[in-house]
Amino acid sequence: MESNRYAAIGALAGLQQSAGLPSPRLGMIWIDAHGDCNTPDISLSGMLSGMPVAIATGLCLARLRRQAGLDPPMVPRHVVMVGVRANDPLEQQLIDQSGIEMVPVDDVKRDCRQLRAPMNRLSSTVDLIYIHFDADALDQSEVASMRRGPMRTELAAALEIIMAYPKVAALGIADINPEGDVDGQMVQAALAVIKGGIAGVAG
Repeated sequence: MESNRYAAIGALAGLQQSAGLPSPRLGMIWIDAHGDCNTPDISLSGMLSGMPVAIATGLCLARLRRQAGLDPPMVPRHVVMVGVRANDPLEQQLIDQSGIEMVPVDDVKRDCRQLRAPMNRLSSTVDLIYIHFDADALDQSEVASMRRGPMRTELAAALEIIMAYPKVAALGIADINPEGDVDGQMVQAALAVIKGGIAGVAG
C-alpha cells in the first residue's frame, strides 16, 4: 500500500528493475481526484505529493527520480488518468501538452466506453502496467473527498475492466487515513473497489 502518492515512483522503479527486460516499457493508470502532475515551477503548494506523475515521466526532478531507481523515466503518453477532476490550470496545461490521456468521471459513471480504448492501446504498447488508486478518487458521499466523483460500485466496475488486462502487474493504494475514517466508511469503500479489481483478475 502506498502511504502517499510519491510512493508510486518507488513501485514503478521496482517493476522496472524486476521485469527481466533491458528497458521495460511501463504504463500507469492513475485513478485519483488529482493529477499530481505539478512541477516545482508551477505548483501552488510546493508539495512533493503533488508531483509524482511529473517526476515519473521525466518532467521534473530528474535526480530524485534516478535516486528512487526509476531510470529511464516513463513515456508520458503511457499514463492514463481516470476520474481526475481537481487539477490546477497550469498543471492541466502540462498534462495536455505532454500527451497524458484522461478518462473523465462521466465515462466511469456510465459504461467505461472511453476507458477501454486507452487500455487497449497501453496493452499493445507497454510491457507492464501499474495501477495507482487513491481513495479520494471516489465521490464525496463515499469518502472525505471531492464532489462529482464515481461511487464505489462504479469505480469497482472500472477497475474490474482494467485488471482484466494481462499486462497489469501491480496495484498501489494511497491515502486511506484511519484517523479520519471514524466509521470505517473509507476502508469499506476502498475494499469494494479492490474487490472489483480482483474480479477482473479472476475473470
